[in-house]
Amino acid sequence: MKILHIFKSFPATIKFYQNKTEIFCVSTTESLSDEINLKFEDTEDFSIYVYPHEKQLLSYVADISCNFSTESNLIKIYKLPEENYILKLFPLTLERKFEGNKIEIDGNNIKRLKFMNDIAGRARVDIFVPNDNSIDKKEEYFVYVNKQKSEAEGEIKLLDFFQSVLACDFNYAQNLLSNNLSNVLTKEKIKEFFGEFRDCSLVNYYQEPAVVIFYENSAKIFAGNFDGEKISDIYEIN
Repeated sequence: MKILHIFKSFPATIKFYQNKTEIFCVSTTESLSDEINLKFEDTEDFSIYVYPHEKQLLSYVADISCNFSTESNLIKIYKLPEENYILKLFPLTLERKFEGNKIEIDGNNIKRLKFMNDIAGRARVDIFVPNDNSIDKKEEYFVYVNKQKSEAEGEIKLLDFFQSVLACDFNYAQNLLSNNLSNVLTKEKIKEFFGEFRDCSLVNYYQEPAVVIFYENSAKIFAGNFDGEKISDIYEIN
């Protein structure tokens, strides 16, 4: 049996078709959780029809093979251990939008601030430089937008660690580790071991709570042990 976890990224109605017959339909607004989970006993090729609820977004179709792979650039499927798969949907628009929670023009630079919605309350600031035919990224850095930082507990602390690494906030990340582990996982070792990932999320697909980290075309699952309020070990689930 395969389990497909659909991550909700924008409001939409999602329909599954097999041999031109609708086999499943769900609206993201009808689900209270952050993801929609489907179980597949026997997998055949199928198609996903995505109908966004926002007028500025376009509908589209993506074909998925029986082994949960696709050639569509509008969705990504990540294979995880124990036949778990994560499906991420991306919006389709007619024109490229320069979106952010706050956008400023500073001389020749365009500065964009986007909330990361992470535990520590960070935002990413991207600085772009307009050229003749493109807008190129010049620099990026992270800032705290919350005056008071939330204190994560238990397994949430593991997510806090990976969110900190994602934001290149290595001092904060190491402060979540026990003394023994922080001596091993230096800034350089963290960058070498985990690499450059694009996103992370807490999942409960396994015996212990874990965090999935997303790369460009793959994903890894990590769990941890705790010594009091600190993370004493981080290990990959294969």
